[in-house]
Amino acid sequence: MKNTDRARRIEALNTSRIEAINEHDLYRVGYLESALTPAWEVTRYTDAARTYEVMVDEYDWSCTCPACKRDSHCKHVEIVRLHVEAMNALEARADAFDQDAAHCLGTGKF
Repeated sequence: MKNTDRARRIEALNTSRIEAINEHDLYRVGYLESALTPAWEVTRYTDAARTYEVMVDEYDWSCTCPACKRDSHCKHVEIVRLHVEAMNALEARADAFDQDAAHCLGTGKF
């Protein structure tokens, strides 16, 4: 029984990841500043009535959508993870650019 449940959870996770990769550009992700723990609002551009909240507490991700309640994982969580990874990559690039620019300004070499 445990192996069947584990296999079902792994299949749901893989499905969520594939859906997130295929559909991430269809969703708007916004960070919720007022949340006690890190949280994001995920809304499909074509259906604003279906807005879900994705939260992370330590390493446990959750979402308010029915799929996450059923499978303990969903595409909304994966969409937020992709979003966070992209934002972190952009910040790292900006930091590297700032360091390069500061070095160039300090040396006078462009």
